[in-house]
Amino acid sequence: MSSALPVCWTPRVSRSFWSNAAATAAATDTPKGNWLFGGMLYAHFGDFLCESTGQLWGLDLPGECYDGVIFHPKVGDNKLAKLLEPTAPWLRVAGVDLPIMAPVAPTLVERLVIPEQGFGTGDTIAGRPKCRA
Repeated sequence: MSSALPVCWTPRVSRSFWSNAAATAAATDTPKGNWLFGGMLYAHFGDFLCESTGQLWGLDLPGECYDGVIFHPKVGDNKLAKLLEPTAPWLRVAGVDLPIMAPVAPTLVERLVIPEQGFGTGDTIAGRPKCRA
C-alpha cells in the first residue's frame, strides 16, 4: 500500500504549500522503486557531514531494500554539480553504492522511506540512540 503526503511545503522561491494533487501534476520525473530520503544536501563539506549523512542509517533498516537515495538540494540547479561532485565519492567510500539523486524539479518517487534524523547540528549533535550504537 502506498501513501502520499497530503501537503508539502517548499521554502524556496514562493514559500508556498503544494497540495498532493498539484505536486503530482507538476512532477517532471517519476523514478520507480523504493528510495531512501537522505535529507538536505549541502555544498559545505562540514554541513554535508553533519546534516546530509544523518539519515543514512536508514540504509540498515531491517526488511528494506533501496533503489537509491534521494536528497533535497540546498541550492538551485545552477550549483547542482557543485553539490554532487564532492559528495558522491564520499558516499561511495562510506559504502553507499546506490544511485544518488538531488532533483531540482518536482519529483514523485514510487515509495519514499524517511528515517528520523539520526544526528546533525544543534540539538541533534549527540545523535539519537539508534545512531550511537
